[in-house]
Amino acid sequence: FWSLHEEMLLPQLRESEGNVGQVFSRVGIHFLPYVQFGQDYGDSIATLKAAEQSNEKLAAFLKESKEGRKAHSQPALHVEALMITPVQRIPRYVLLMRELQGLTP
Repeated sequence: FWSLHEEMLLPQLRESEGNVGQVFSRVGIHFLPYVQFGQDYGDSIATLKAAEQSNEKLAAFLKESKEGRKAHSQPALHVEALMITPVQRIPRYVLLMRELQGLTP
């Protein structure tokens, strides 16, 4: 997902001379993995929870990773928070496009 933004979307936006809609039209097909990820998100979380309950080492690792960040005065970071990021990205783009549409003559 990161490479889509860093290697494709951002360079095209920089070179677009303000034609954001055209850029999103060209790269829109590359957002399909976000759609699939979003559709599978619930199953992925359920699988993670089941694995965490049945695997003591995984449960300990996840707990340690959260608590270790807290001990260093960093916000707790858990796998679920990382997994929701791609799911939240698409609605942000929709909002951005609506705002741009309202501001474009």
